Amino acid sequence: MAATLDVQPWPGLDDAAIVVLDCKHGTTRIGYANAENSIRIDHEVAIKMALARHYAERRCRCIRFLWRRHMGAELGELVLARGAPQ
Repeated sequence: MAATLDVQPWPGLDDAAIVVLDCKHGTTRIGYANAENSIRIDHEVAIKMALARHYAERRCRCIRFLWRRHMGAELGELVLARGAPQ
């Protein structure tokens, strides 16, 4: 069974969301809110955080498709540099 991913607006907050990653092994939630004149977190960064946390806590393979799509690597692997000189 594949995992599901949903990004929901955080009620009552502007520029904020809750990322919900769900599979048969459990649910992982990452919430974020951006303040003016601060470091910005977008949906894609929050999704990567949720995937990393879910994998660290659950170690299930249900997220492998989402991992490949959002992380650009196989499950459990991270791309540390792109376009770096050889």
